[in-house]
Order: sequence, then C-alpha cells, then structure tokens
Amino acid sequence: MTNPTLHVVFVDDDLDDQYLLMQAVKAIDCQVQMTFFDSGPAMLERMDVLLASPLPLLVMLDLNLPPSGGMAVLEHLKGHAQYKHIPVIIYTTSSSVQEIDEAYEIGADRFLVKPDTFTEAIHLMQAVCQEWSVKT
Repeated sequence: MTNPTLHVVFVDDDLDDQYLLMQAVKAIDCQVQMTFFDSGPAMLERMDVLLASPLPLLVMLDLNLPPSGGMAVLEHLKGHAQYKHIPVIIYTTSSSVQEIDEAYEIGADRFLVKPDTFTEAIHLMQAVCQEWSVKT
C-alpha cells in the first residue's frame, strides 16, 4: 500500500455516516488518512495536532452538529489565521439555498449533500480525492 496523499478530517455525529464514508474510501483508488470527530469542539481541540500532519488537510463538516452547529465551526476555522487556509467541505443532508449561500459566504470550499447510497458515497469520495489529493 502506498502512503496516503490526503488527510481528511470528518466531523459528523452520525456514526452511520462516518462508517459509510470510511467504507467508500476503502473502495476507491485513493490513499486517504481519515480522522473522525463527532463534534466541532472535539475537532477544534485537536487542530494543532492535526496541523502537524505532513499531509494536506481537508475538513468535511456536517452542519447538524452538537452543541453549536457546523456553521459555528466553519466560522471559527475561517476566522482564525492559522486555520483559514484549510479547505472545508460542508457535507450535510441540507440542500437549503440559504445554508448553501451562508456556508460559501463564511468561506466553505464546497457544499455537498450527503449521498443516499454506497455507490453515491464512492463517487463523492472519488471526486473529493481527485480534487484535493496531492499528485505524486
């Protein structure tokens, strides 16, 4: 197995969504290191450790997070000089135009609606890897 080319930090309190994404990554030809958090505060507490990774970092962030929601986490990341360069993909069940607009205004790099099937999850993660992985 080759070394990972991307470190994806996935923040979602739904364990089924975490599992689906983990299985999708295993099914594709992309070397990704995955780190999972079930809340924004848990991820933010570990940001210094995550930034120490030699791999490019990408955050996939659900909007429906306890306790304060994904938008607050996005605002924190994009409002902090040390973190604002990290790409953030909003990954949520919402397709609200208002939430999409707000996420992009705050600084989200992409807004993706969660897939309904394993095949859709595979295609989504292939697209993510293709766009954000380091080409060797």
